[in-house]
Amino acid sequence: MRRRGRLVSWMVVVLVGMASSLTIACNSERPSTGERLKYGQAIYGRACATCHGREGEGMPMLGNRLRDNAFMNERSDEQLVEFIKEGRPSNHELNTTGVDMPPRGGDPSLDEEDLAQLVEYLRTL
Repeated sequence: MRRRGRLVSWMVVVLVGMASSLTIACNSERPSTGERLKYGQAIYGRACATCHGREGEGMPMLGNRLRDNAFMNERSDEQLVEFIKEGRPSNHELNTTGVDMPPRGGDPSLDEEDLAQLVEYLRTL
């Protein structure tokens, strides 16, 4: 009987350890908020800053100001992701610069998660 008790105790310890490892592994798959913002900032730097400025201040005749931007403030994160995915052609009635905003900022490799992290960064401007 003692032997069975030790075996059960050992199995509980092993199972608890495995559960802890799985929890850590699952939680570590999603980057921290700081990592997400850093990655979003890197995407912004290479795909958006040329037209919208290094700090979202906008560039004359290229891209609108993103800081305190009513268009951004009126939309959800999901709506902004969709907008960035689609871009806006220069002949669109709401395009105020006369310059194409290319889909995905001109980087077709950006996936949904990349764009979500970009939007998270844009919200900090």
